[in-house]
Amino acid sequence: MSDVLRLRGALEAFDDEASQLPWAHERRWTSRTHVRSEKGLPTVDLHDLDVHLGRRIVRSAAREVDHLDAGGVRFITGWGRHSGGYSRLRRAVGDELDAICTDEGWGFRAGNRGTWILMTDETQLGPATTGELGGVVYVVGALLLVGLWIVAPPAAGGVVAWLIWRLIRRFRGRGRP
Repeated sequence: MSDVLRLRGALEAFDDEASQLPWAHERRWTSRTHVRSEKGLPTVDLHDLDVHLGRRIVRSAAREVDHLDAGGVRFITGWGRHSGGYSRLRRAVGDELDAICTDEGWGFRAGNRGTWILMTDETQLGPATTGELGGVVYVVGALLLVGLWIVAPPAAGGVVAWLIWRLIRRFRGRGRP
């Protein structure tokens, strides 16, 4: 059985409860529509859920993760753009994963664009997923930035300002490094 089908089966018990949420008539969460594979990693999209139900779904998915071949699961929470820029769901899922990983000895990290990645077997996950891109990527990036600075200092300053702005946006309000 594929990882996505296994997760969908484990999470379909929440479909009825999600259909009772006040906004379900506009944006309904179902395991069929919100559990998929992205770049080879099973992904559970928690958009369209409240914080309480989102936490319960994360716990349920974590109980299945040992049976998955992928070595981890991605959870999409979003950044809270529709909630005034602060995602209560993102914070709650991070806290839930912290507790789960402490109990189980697993790891987790913030992914890109409002995601969390639960890692149970990092040997099965690629370096981009685990966040370990290696020193070569950073050295090449630094050399390109130095070269840009030499050729076009104003453009390099703009690139540095943009990088700082992205870092601030990424870590704002997370409560974790």
